[in-house]
Amino acid sequence: MDFFRHLRFVSLFGLCLCLCMGVEARADLIIATPSGLNPGNQFRIVFLTVATTEATSSDIAYYNTFVNNDAISQAGGSGNNVVYGSTELTWTAIASTNAVSAISNIGSFGVPVYLASGARVTASDTVTGLWSGSLQAPINEFLTNPFFYDTSVWTGTLTTGASAGSFTLGSGSEFGSLPGLSNKSDNQWVATGAVPSNLRNNMYGISQVLTAVPEPSTYAMLLAGLASGGYSMWRRRKRA
Repeated sequence: MDFFRHLRFVSLFGLCLCLCMGVEARADLIIATPSGLNPGNQFRIVFLTVATTEATSSDIAYYNTFVNNDAISQAGGSGNNVVYGSTELTWTAIASTNAVSAISNIGSFGVPVYLASGARVTASDTVTGLWSGSLQAPINEFLTNPFFYDTSVWTGTLTTGASAGSFTLGSGSEFGSLPGLSNKSDNQWVATGAVPSNLRNNMYGISQVLTAVPEPSTYAMLLAGLASGGYSMWRRRKRA
């Protein structure tokens, strides 16, 4: 009787696993756990948009919506998601307007930031990491991972994450707005010389805080172990 209870548990576990894997299979873009993270560790994902936009709007919601829509587009379009584990990723623009600074818009949680390819951009999303003026890797990848060098990226933001005064996005300044450069890992990743706001540039998007989970292969190994244990138990009982 114990064996059959064990077998029912294995079967139920397998069914749940298949269902979970089926949910993941329907997502067009699945983010893998960056190397070096253990289950329970927290992190964020950052990316470069494929699409471009002007910097004429003074509403931060416009830029947040822009990076979210770009992520959906990279995942395959409407109805598709970017997911990590069972979590659908949402995105915030690394951008400043007169009313909202980038550091406030994205928040500071003390967690490392990675590209979708797994490369670590910085050890922390705080003033000692992302806003320190020095990155470990430039933010020069789409969610789909190809490198994209030497492009201007709208930020309206100073190296510290603060709004760039007259050079924020949508400020209406005759001098324009402040962009960064995607191929830079020094302070120029976020702040270079101002250019006209009606030019079209890419943007940076960053995810919410995510918690590392075991990769699907780990679950498969666990299921195989449970099934093997159940079979061994059945063999021992049969021989007895």
